[in-house]
Amino acid sequence: MDYFEALNEIRAGTIRPAYLFYGREDLLAEDLVERIGSAVLDPVTSMIDRVTFSARVPQAARVLAEAEILPAGPKGRRLILASAEALEDSGRGGGHDPLTVYLRSPNPRTCLVVRFSGDEPPARLRKAFASGGAAVDLKRLPLGKVRRWVEEVARRGGKRIEPGAVDELVRSGEEDLMTLRRELEKAMLHAGDSPVILLSDVREVRSIPPEGDIFSLVDALVAGRPGQALPRLRDLLLAGTAPAQIFAMAVKQLRLLAECLRLRESAGPTMTGKRAAPVAPAELAALLAVHPYVARKAWEQSGGHSLRDLEAALELAYELDADLKKGRVEPHTALELLALGICVPQGRFRRPGRSAG
Repeated sequence: MDYFEALNEIRAGTIRPAYLFYGREDLLAEDLVERIGSAVLDPVTSMIDRVTFSARVPQAARVLAEAEILPAGPKGRRLILASAEALEDSGRGGGHDPLTVYLRSPNPRTCLVVRFSGDEPPARLRKAFASGGAAVDLKRLPLGKVRRWVEEVARRGGKRIEPGAVDELVRSGEEDLMTLRRELEKAMLHAGDSPVILLSDVREVRSIPPEGDIFSLVDALVAGRPGQALPRLRDLLLAGTAPAQIFAMAVKQLRLLAECLRLRESAGPTMTGKRAAPVAPAELAALLAVHPYVARKAWEQSGGHSLRDLEAALELAYELDADLKKGRVEPHTALELLALGICVPQGRFRRPGRSAG
């Protein structure tokens, strides 16, 4: 079951006695928990009947004991929230472990929601929830479902969003749903009393850099043209784009170009000697998990570069990204080092200041 299948069930009034949410899209998990809570909790007793086990330590006995308790009021159900780590000590008895036993006959007056943050939960855990409730896949949404999600968020805000405005948001190549929701919420505010979010609303408030700016910046960087790259970088910064965001999108574009070149190498040459796309444009977009426009631009751009150069650029980017995450370097410094390291004519793609050896 995926997010939209679970959403449709909840809307129809079907609430399972137990759910396992797995995958890294925390925003989708939070949305489903909110909807389940609205559906099952009695407003009068919700403070008592909603129990959260925030500690990520094994405490299966406590979690399952709470799940067996009846709600405080005559209406509604209890909502028990726990991490998968809290149930780790329940899997030591094979098919007779406490969680499996509970899920064979779960308390109908309780909804137990367990969150597994990784993409692949243990088979035992998924099987147990699939039989006694539902295991819901909350991994990254494919492109078509991202569009549907954007429309759903707008609908919940009391508005419709025109297709061109959805395209503009999704076409940015931004994968983070939190960022997309923030951009959408700004567009909703800009739309004011209008029931429809227009393309102009999105463009007026957008802080995600237009994909064309990132394309041209990365193209100039990888081609070793600092005279073209630096003005584009300056324009993005002057437009208010955060250095960390430019860095992340540049790295993402480098990955897309490298993947396109790998696909080119797997395709046969055309009559002109050039390598053609091994798949149709729509299939290429699906393979890359990006908007068709982004996929087409990446494919066209990749033809002018070598896979060796792109992989070297990515190696530098990953090294800087690791330094960023460890606090060793500031975002603007990492961005400058990435640009300089890629554009340096001699020994290109080595991090400045480090030896090759």
